Amino acid sequence: MKIIILTIPVVALICSQLIPIGYGTDIDNYRIMLSAKTLITEGIYTPSRNFGYPLNELIMAPLYIIGKNIATNTIALIVFIISIFVFSKLCQRFKTKYPELLTLIYALHPILLKNATVPLDYIWSLLFIMSALVLLKDEKTLVAGISLAIAVGFRPTNIIFIIPSLIIIKNWKERVRFSLTTVVISIFFYILPIIYFTKYPLSISTGGDRSILHIIHTTLSLFGNIGWLMIAIITIISLISYFNKKGVIAEKRDTIMLSIFILTNIVIFLIFPYEVEYLIPLIPALLILLSKRVSRHLLIALFIAVVSYNLVWFDKTQNGFTPRDGIIVSQITDRKSLEHKRDKLPESDIEEPSMVITALGEALYFDNNKVEIVNRTENGVFDNKLIMSKEKNIYFIYLGSEEYIKKMANSGYHIYYLPYARKFTMSVYKYDLSRYGDELNI
Repeated sequence: MKIIILTIPVVALICSQLIPIGYGTDIDNYRIMLSAKTLITEGIYTPSRNFGYPLNELIMAPLYIIGKNIATNTIALIVFIISIFVFSKLCQRFKTKYPELLTLIYALHPILLKNATVPLDYIWSLLFIMSALVLLKDEKTLVAGISLAIAVGFRPTNIIFIIPSLIIIKNWKERVRFSLTTVVISIFFYILPIIYFTKYPLSISTGGDRSILHIIHTTLSLFGNIGWLMIAIITIISLISYFNKKGVIAEKRDTIMLSIFILTNIVIFLIFPYEVEYLIPLIPALLILLSKRVSRHLLIALFIAVVSYNLVWFDKTQNGFTPRDGIIVSQITDRKSLEHKRDKLPESDIEEPSMVITALGEALYFDNNKVEIVNRTENGVFDNKLIMSKEKNIYFIYLGSEEYIKKMANSGYHIYYLPYARKFTMSVYKYDLSRYGDELNI
């Protein structure tokens, strides 16, 4: 426990560099904050996306008033620090051989650190999922059901973790009690979205790259190349040990439960393979499962691989493996870059009138007094919103159909696009923006 406590200042030091730089690079952070701001300032609930993420949206509302990104990001860090101690308890409940070493890997995992200072629910969800598993191990099924329901209140797809959780419970009566508690309380948390969707149609966004290469690349980014190599080695050794050694029934039950938990998370990811963060819930289960029958030396090697991924990783290119900035290093750079775009895009030194395809959406116009929404029902635009600079005759859209871009070009607008917007447009609308305009680097 002393080692874990000594790790907390390191975690705080790393994350303190990210806290003051906006809300993160994922546009969903800004969607959450827009929903929270509308709720706290106008008293109107509008889901940030899809089914709604009510607890996430509700909690961010007062934090926006208290201190905007400083408040939201600081609270997220506190939640992550709490989750480190909960993960340590989870390791103890599953009787891992090296709980402190596993907790160090968890605490310094780059994907977790990256999301420990953003408004999105990933760390909040993980905290309550792990708490539910700890409580189930302690045979406190009612409280465990409440904990998992809170996780569902943060993210609706967390409801699927009822399935592996039932394996921990040893009798059907308690399984029914746990399931009913989770479902009933989850429904209560979704009262606001339910009321909203009785008035407005439910729109589920399924756009994005679903190719096999994208799924593989996204999955690799969870631990990095070297991290996955170590996991592959540990998995092979663990399987050999598992089949060569008879384990007690309780241990086999744990192995089955952890395996099904991981597979359940993978199923969710394969349905929505857009962000590596969708794989975050499997990290604790994977670490615990890997530690069952391997030596401390292999786990230390995994620890080194995971920690180094914060600083550097190796990308496969035509010239072999090329070193790139690690997750935390690149996150600092990318957050600063996004804040720079928010500030400089509205006053770009480009031909007028012009239209810029940004793929930024809410990240451009949320709390940005240099732009304004001039149309919320713009046909042919991905999110129907037309944004305009307050200083120049420059319009901004998230993405646009090919017909819409053609129409604007023929109407005398100069077309510009940010580099990522071109790639995203090819994925969603299947055409190349470079045929209609010029790349804009800000």
